[in-house]
Amino acid sequence: MRFALSEEQEQLRDLARRFLDETSGSEAVRAAMATETGFDPALWRRVCDELGWTALSVPEVYGGFGMPFVDQVPILEQLGRHLTCLPYLSSAILGTQALVLGGSEAQKQRWLPGLASGEVRASVSWKGSDGRWDLNGTGVGADPVPGGFQLSGTAPYVLDGHTADVVLVTAGLEDVEVFCVPTDLPGVSRQVQPTMDQTRRLARLDFDRAFLPDDAIMPGGRDAFLKARSHGMIAQACEAVGVAEAAMDLAVDYAKVRRQFSRAIGSFQAVKHMCADMLVAVESARSAAWYGAWALSEDHADLAWALPAAHATALQAAFRCAADCLQVHGGIGFTWESDVHLYLKRARAMQHSFEPPRVSLDRVGRRLLEH
Repeated sequence: MRFALSEEQEQLRDLARRFLDETSGSEAVRAAMATETGFDPALWRRVCDELGWTALSVPEVYGGFGMPFVDQVPILEQLGRHLTCLPYLSSAILGTQALVLGGSEAQKQRWLPGLASGEVRASVSWKGSDGRWDLNGTGVGADPVPGGFQLSGTAPYVLDGHTADVVLVTAGLEDVEVFCVPTDLPGVSRQVQPTMDQTRRLARLDFDRAFLPDDAIMPGGRDAFLKARSHGMIAQACEAVGVAEAAMDLAVDYAKVRRQFSRAIGSFQAVKHMCADMLVAVESARSAAWYGAWALSEDHADLAWALPAAHATALQAAFRCAADCLQVHGGIGFTWESDVHLYLKRARAMQHSFEPPRVSLDRVGRRLLEH
């Protein structure tokens, strides 16, 4: 295995960075944060139409490119680096993968072409009221009725659920099933939830006897949901690498120009060591995330430990680099005008999206003890 990006992946990374440098700078991110949807629809259309990023992992038969997941790594790093406000993780990763892996043929034909083109956006409902990813802890129930089911209850934390056209919802029946739920159904209401990370939105979905036909159940639901979760965790690890690298670059750039005692603060040993430690954290996170993405794409046996290792390493690196970046900036880093707090909030919020890094590390430890 050549442990590096291929030439095509490097070109994709360079293209993504140039595009997002132009379209997702600090002013654009702050403008998107202030909108009702939380993202710029024009930017979403460019990402879908000009770059085709939403079609990468959709099979060719449904209008996509059928590329392996690892080819999305360069894009995900750059989306994290720029804190780009787009429903990419929720729709192009989680929703798309869940449908590809567990949807019926009719569900795939209905939704995947639109997901590939970006005309349709999807999300998944994975958390209960306690904020944990637990298929058995869903807050939604499904009652059998003639011809189908009625969903009632609340899905409290749905990533980009306020703009999704279809949400894959775990709901309790005799056992927990996964339902493919169009959000324009009668009985479905949505409300944006306040979040610490304002660059990424969560929504609460309330179901009041929303009727779904029998074929709304995803045949591969539970297993597909868990596999989609694996894709989401690795995707977030790749985003975290971008967050960590951007925070490191902000710290280094500031250390070169901020002067104290007639010297740039970057000349002081303590600041030098802090920046060097950030570089080690970034490169360690990148190695772990890339290997995890490769293991996921190849369905390799190492995935059992590579996935939690990538998740924990990358998310810890993102928070450490963002916190150290704040330390280098000092008081100015606490101001709204500085971008440092945006990276710190994203890094902290990511630690609560799927599972805390300490839980991932416990999984790695248990796996290694088994061998």
